[in-house]
Amino acid sequence: MNSGQPRRNPWKTARPTACDIELEFAGPTPAVLNKWAADTLRRLAGLIEQGMFVDGHHDVLDNVGKKFGTIYVDNSEVLGDIGEAGNA
Repeated sequence: MNSGQPRRNPWKTARPTACDIELEFAGPTPAVLNKWAADTLRRLAGLIEQGMFVDGHHDVLDNVGKKFGTIYVDNSEVLGDIGEAGNA
């Protein structure tokens, strides 16, 4: 169905988020480490979606408050088409 409007490019956005996550785990087996990492990434994804991080570096803490990683969020970049991102 075309309303005469140009199609919006779903890959074009005015406010992308650049995000870098570094986690350091020590555990008994690779399977346990993979589960911990996946659980942490799911939790961080929820917090990012809720807008809980402002620009900058933030510590990633476990349930008792011990730091085991960092997340860096940058909402200041403006990109065009996703194919242009590598050329920016």
